[in-house]
Amino acid sequence: MQAISLWLAAAIVILTGWAIVKKYQVNMVLFIAGLLLKHHRCYERRDKLSSEECHCHRPFRL
Repeated sequence: MQAISLWLAAAIVILTGWAIVKKYQVNMVLFIAGLLLKHHRCYERRDKLSSEECHCHRPFRL
């Protein structure tokens, strides 16, 4: 699973670079890439962490 994770993260970075070179809007490209990487990391670690430790699956509280 870890090898697939590394390849997926590398693919996201390469696609981000390609989108910037193709002159897509840089703000949105970096924002979407950041969201994808953050979601990927949280999904990867969800088995290791309890719901209290993972910020992605914790309900929002004021």
